[in-house]
Amino acid sequence: MLCGAGYNALTALTASDALILLRATKAKRMVISAQLQSVRGRPTRQVLQEIDPAAALLVLEENFATQDPGEAAA
Repeated sequence: MLCGAGYNALTALTASDALILLRATKAKRMVISAQLQSVRGRPTRQVLQEIDPAAALLVLEENFATQDPGEAAA
């Protein structure tokens, strides 16, 4: 969906991989699951802000995966 909307979306399966991608790509926006509350025992938002304070962070709702696709995209 993001690629179809013109974004150069990249994905990572682990938090460690996501941190590497963030450093390597200088991402402007990040989308993470609501379940990812900490990275290496520290709050996720804090870890990401330390890498790039200008990057925007969108945390998906807990029930995002069960929502109607049209509603979830909005």
